[in-house]
Amino acid sequence: MVNIHSIDYKWYAVYTKSRCEKVVEKMLLAKKINVFLPINTYTKRWSRKVKQIQKPLINGYVFVNIIKDEYIKVLETEHIVSFLKFGNEIISIPNEEIDILRRIIGEEIELETSVVSIEVGEEVEITQGNLLGMKGILVSKESKNKFSINLDALGINITLSIDAKLLKKV
Repeated sequence: MVNIHSIDYKWYAVYTKSRCEKVVEKMLLAKKINVFLPINTYTKRWSRKVKQIQKPLINGYVFVNIIKDEYIKVLETEHIVSFLKFGNEIISIPNEEIDILRRIIGEEIELETSVVSIEVGEEVEITQGNLLGMKGILVSKESKNKFSINLDALGINITLSIDAKLLKKV
């Protein structure tokens, strides 16, 4: 028996075959399924050209916002392996964690603030930009600090490089 609610839409992580996330997203959109694929865009420079590269933020996963009636439509989609489960239970992803992913892939904004001395291992909060108010642990200090965010429902940590000027101690 599937533990997906019959009338309340909830987010679920769907595991895909390797490197099929964008194709699965298109197929689910064609089936009128509400889907979210967090994409990380970065610039790759070669000696003779510069190109914008888009890769999934979390390899092998897309997120669907569905009710029970749409479960089979999702599973029947080519290149989908399964729903993310804990034991035999399908895990719903809290809206807050989807919002965090949406904020992570948002636009970068250059801002100026004063720098505060923060040590590795301390809890920090982002003070400006799309990730305003997000809390995490400072993992390392480099020219850009490594900032770690834990997404409990997915059981993953996301480590971001972020300017020290955008962090404050909690």
